[in-house]
Amino acid sequence: MKLKQVFFAFLLVSLHFTSCSDGEDGANGINCWDTNGDGIDQENEDVNGDNEFDFLDCMGTQGTQGDPGTPCWDLNNNGQPDITEDKDTNEDINGDNVVNALDCRGADGQQGEDGNANVQRWVFDTSAVEDNSNNVTFEITDFEENPLPDYVFLCWLEQVPNLGVTFYSIPSVISGRNYLVSQTYEEQDTKLGITIGITGPGWQATLFSNLHVVAVETSTAMGGKTSQDTIWEDLKKSGVAIEDYHAVMAYFGMK
Repeated sequence: MKLKQVFFAFLLVSLHFTSCSDGEDGANGINCWDTNGDGIDQENEDVNGDNEFDFLDCMGTQGTQGDPGTPCWDLNNNGQPDITEDKDTNEDINGDNVVNALDCRGADGQQGEDGNANVQRWVFDTSAVEDNSNNVTFEITDFEENPLPDYVFLCWLEQVPNLGVTFYSIPSVISGRNYLVSQTYEEQDTKLGITIGITGPGWQATLFSNLHVVAVETSTAMGGKTSQDTIWEDLKKSGVAIEDYHAVMAYFGMK
C-alpha cells in the first residue's frame, strides 16, 4: 500500500513538471516592407530609395491632386471675378472694385431691439468699510438732477470670493443682522447717497467685497411702477428670483 502511494505521488510530481515546461518559440513576423515574405531586404523593397528598410517603405503612393475649390464669391463658377452693373451677375457685392472674401457676406440682418438704456449699474468696493459700522454711505455723482422721483434703486451685497460667490439682495437679514437701504440726494453737490443701515453689531468687514447698485427708470421699466416691492413682485412673476443677481441683470439686458 505504501509503495502505491509513493508511486502515485511521484507520478503527480512528474505530471506537474511536464505540464509547466516552456513551449517552442513561434516564427518571426513579416515586416511590412518585406513584400515577398522571405525575410531578406531586397533593393525593390526600398520603396522610397533612402537605402533603409523600414516602415517608411510601407507608405502608399500619394493620391492625385483634387479639383480646385470654388471661391465663395464666384457666383457663376467660372473661376473669374466678374464686376458688372447687373446685380444678378455682379460678384463685387460690397462695391470696392475688388472681388474677394469680403463679397461673401450675407445681407445685413434686421435691426435688433434697443437695449435697456434706462437701467444703470454701479459697483462699489467695500473692503475699506470700517467693521461694525451701523451706517455706510456710498456716493453716486452721475445724476445732475434728483433721480429719486424717476428711479428705483436696487442693491445687492456681494460676498467675499473665498466664502463662495453669493449675492444678498437688500433689504435682507444676513448673519442675524438686518441690512436696510435708503437714498438721499444733495441738490447743491448733485450727489446721490446710497446708505446701507445695519442693526445690531453692524457691518461685517470680513463678509462682503462689493456693493452693487442698479437704478431702474420707472417711466419705462415695469410699466412705470415706482415701488421696489412692486418691481420685486413683477420679477417673481417673470420667474426671476430676486436673490439671483445675474438673473436680474439678464432680465434688464445687462451682462
